[in-house]
Amino acid sequence: RNILWIALLLRFTFVGLNVLGFVFPGAAASDVYAYAEYSYDYGAGMGFEDIDVTQSFVWSWVIAVVRVTTGGSLVGPLLFNALLGALVVYFAAKTVQLYRPATEVLAVAWLLAIAPTSVMNSATLLRENAVILPMAMSMYFGCKALHAKRYGFLILATAAAMASTVFHGAGVLIVVPLVVALFGMSRPKEMGKTITILVGGLLCIMVFVFMAFEYEIGLSKAHILYRSSNPVEMYEMFRERTNYILDPLFSADPLYHGRFQISSLPGLIAITPYMVFRFMFAPLFDAGFRVYYAIAIPSVVLWGGMFLWRSLRLRKRYYPKRVDAFLLIYAWIMVLVYAYGSSSISQAYRHFFKIVPLITVCCAVDVQRIIARVAPRLIKAKSVANGRRMMAQPSGNIATVPQRSVSS
Repeated sequence: RNILWIALLLRFTFVGLNVLGFVFPGAAASDVYAYAEYSYDYGAGMGFEDIDVTQSFVWSWVIAVVRVTTGGSLVGPLLFNALLGALVVYFAAKTVQLYRPATEVLAVAWLLAIAPTSVMNSATLLRENAVILPMAMSMYFGCKALHAKRYGFLILATAAAMASTVFHGAGVLIVVPLVVALFGMSRPKEMGKTITILVGGLLCIMVFVFMAFEYEIGLSKAHILYRSSNPVEMYEMFRERTNYILDPLFSADPLYHGRFQISSLPGLIAITPYMVFRFMFAPLFDAGFRVYYAIAIPSVVLWGGMFLWRSLRLRKRYYPKRVDAFLLIYAWIMVLVYAYGSSSISQAYRHFFKIVPLITVCCAVDVQRIIARVAPRLIKAKSVANGRRMMAQPSGNIATVPQRSVSS
């Protein structure tokens, strides 16, 4: 509980700095002004029926509602966004608490609570937390469904995925880890219950997919998915998108002449590792240097390095087998979609922090080891006792597994 208060107060402090005119990374982004401007349009008479779920400005409607409710200034929406940021910390820590010891719960909570980019994004009008919080909730309820084997939790995870998709179309691909979670909920010795779970879960996921495609939710950010009628067309759109992203990089070389082109499927597959590294370690690929890279570079090295190291150690399970599969597939799906969806270095860095809570949960063991070396007092002795009271205790049917790797 103390960590959550620290996370909230830290974000409120940066809101205060923002209001006072202190400019920090993200506070003056073009998206901030766009969301604010559209929020005034909604507040001037545009109603719920005027919301276009195919675009990015549903967040502007939320800002308008909070602004009108709290007196008309933008301070209310800023504080609301800070609250969403603190809730991300809560759900990430709750996910770890389902399966791991209190030291790892505390380590994850501390790291996300004080992560500089997450704190600064929470103190602006960027929609990052509106995307990240539903993702964190779908991650939590997905893990809960895998343990309890009740599709009610899967319904909550699917609803959270839909909420994330409303604010960013990439959320539609959360359907992939949800399907993994659904089949991971099977009970081999109870065929009747397994059939009930699978049928109920599939219906829920099908409704999610149908609504997403029927209403083209988040179309502006996922047009490749919504506007492709066949695999060949999808491949062509991915190829064009990749060429669009890579061409400026290669054309900057004085020895390079003409356009960089990927003309085949093997070429598209071969360039994927580069796209992933460019996304995860974006600041390192920038020819120039910006002041905030002093924070950005250590951040991407920490989280990107942990995630790649975790992905290479598949035989070393941090969670039960099905939970590990759910979390890693979830994380990699988001990495791939954002890697191909980020057209600039700054955009890639901002998108990377959308999946940082997911990466932190995947790497809870490594996070605990790092904090144990850097600041061991945060996760030892009295801190651990406080950490057990930080969240509600798990229900009696959820067992805490040993701190070391676990088997399925």
